[in-house]
Amino acid sequence: MLTREAGDTAPAFSPDGEWVIFWRGEALWSVGRSGEPHALVTGEYLRLLTAAPLRLFAWDWMPGTANLFFTTEERVKERWQPRFDLHVVDVRGGQPILVLEAGQGGVPFVSPRGVWLALVRQGEIALSRTNPLEARRVFTYKSVPGYLPQAHWLRDESGFVLLLPPDPSQPTPTPEPSSEYPALLPTQWWGISVEGRARLLGEFEAEKFNIASPLIAPNGDQLLYLYPYRKRGQHELHIRDVLGNDLFYTSYRYGQIGAVAWLPDEMHFVYWADTPQSLWLGHYGEPGRPLAIDMRIDALLWADLHFFLFRQGGEVYFQTWQGERKRLMQGCGPGVDVFLAVAGE
Repeated sequence: MLTREAGDTAPAFSPDGEWVIFWRGEALWSVGRSGEPHALVTGEYLRLLTAAPLRLFAWDWMPGTANLFFTTEERVKERWQPRFDLHVVDVRGGQPILVLEAGQGGVPFVSPRGVWLALVRQGEIALSRTNPLEARRVFTYKSVPGYLPQAHWLRDESGFVLLLPPDPSQPTPTPEPSSEYPALLPTQWWGISVEGRARLLGEFEAEKFNIASPLIAPNGDQLLYLYPYRKRGQHELHIRDVLGNDLFYTSYRYGQIGAVAWLPDEMHFVYWADTPQSLWLGHYGEPGRPLAIDMRIDALLWADLHFFLFRQGGEVYFQTWQGERKRLMQGCGPGVDVFLAVAGE
């Protein structure tokens, strides 16, 4: 047992599996495999930054170290707004350090080996080496209310990819009278190199992001997305790659299907159909096969092709796709996904 407090919630593992961060009250805590838990980011620290109410907004681990980057958001009238600052804290017991002021940092996305750091903020993305930290703007985009891109790093650290939803201020195209499909504004797929070169990898028509966001594969060159087939009242699940190849995989009733996760082999994926607890394992050219889960889950992460972790209610389970299940952890809150460090990854 790592902690004994019943109120400890939302655990997240470090990339090496040696540390777990979790919430206790309004503070972020950490605990190692052996040792006592200690507070990392407290309300007292956040109150030193500004008079407005603050809370953590997003964070990411720096692989190969015990450092955690995080950014905050503040309460403005009736809304929480990102500050786009940047802090770092050593989870072994160090004090948080403000490294980039509000507006100069952003939502952190650290590269797989911890060499590079992408910082996403409203309308732009900055890039820096993690040591020394010297952020420079490498990409600008038209802001969409309520949406910030996710920087998906390539495994070789040569750059990252991201998706930009259609501009909601643009008028919706008129479909062809003979078409069974609606006319949609395109979603853009961008690649950004660590040298700062941006390249449009492709455009495709997909369902609105607020209904179902496309899901990028681990290799960054393919994704799952939904396309509305409204004449039949269905959503189609498609697989698309950066070369423009687009494969229809399956369809189901409108609003009752969605992508969940890619597996580490970059060929299998999980989707749900009918209800969110009805999960299926998909693969190119093969029909989906059901996963033996009979409950609604909050988070799912595959360790390899054979087993995965998922959180249901306040408990974390280990399960094979054939249905063998074991409970691993109790007392996990629903707010933050569960992460697993896989040896050799």
